[in-house]
Amino acid sequence: MSEETDGSKPRYPRRDTQMWTNYFGVGGTVRWGRREVDGPGVETTVTGLGGVQGRLAGYASAKPRVGRGLRILTPELFLVLEAGGTRRAGEVAPSRAGGFAIGAEGVLRIGVGRALASRVSPYGKLQLDQRFAVHLRDSAEGNHYLAALRGSAGIVGRARGESFVVLAGGAIDGVVGAQKLGARSAVAQLMAGAELGVHVHPLQHVALAWVGEVRTTIVGREFGGRRLEGRATFDLMIGRSAGPRQIGYVSLFAAFTASEVRATWGEQRSGYAALLGVGVGL
Repeated sequence: MSEETDGSKPRYPRRDTQMWTNYFGVGGTVRWGRREVDGPGVETTVTGLGGVQGRLAGYASAKPRVGRGLRILTPELFLVLEAGGTRRAGEVAPSRAGGFAIGAEGVLRIGVGRALASRVSPYGKLQLDQRFAVHLRDSAEGNHYLAALRGSAGIVGRARGESFVVLAGGAIDGVVGAQKLGARSAVAQLMAGAELGVHVHPLQHVALAWVGEVRTTIVGREFGGRRLEGRATFDLMIGRSAGPRQIGYVSLFAAFTASEVRATWGEQRSGYAALLGVGVGL
């Protein structure tokens, strides 16, 4: 993660930064939510789950083959298979009883952008983002699949050698997907929001990252309701060097997600999830 020289002038190698985690491990999730339907009433749920996780996420930059500046890559691949139990109160339908719960959730995103090679620079980025949560016993938050194409722009700041990188900007998302809201399930909206990423390699064998985002509906409330969504993640890698190929380091992961959906046709859902994980780098 340091700049190289050709004898007199500093130059950026084709790949000068790789700060990411890739691990397989175990973890636990607590989910809680609220569902309100006109007439039947309100349902609340709390679910505890444990399972296996796989994750690849982080930040990389490289000198592009064509043009100047830096090419930025922000990938995330995250998958959880989990099982546990659910407790419900004030159920709106007797068939939605609590009990054993099993399911999966995941994130797949690939963000590619460009920035100048200066320490502080504007950046632009396109990102494909897919998220899903499917559980045997539908939670108050609701099973869902959402896919978004994001265009974002902002400022990236970098320390010498990129031992510290921060990206902060605004974003516009075109979102399609499905989430059960009364008799409807299709989601097709335009959403606006903000994104923040901080990637730090303070010591030779320690790296960490914070990534967060929030977005809200601006067009398309009739297709999926008025939505407000947020997600924040934290990765800590102990024993992780700056090189691209390394195994055996310990990776700790924490995430928090929140969503609120208000449909004009008489259903509201809100859901929150806190997740912890630990694994060994692959």
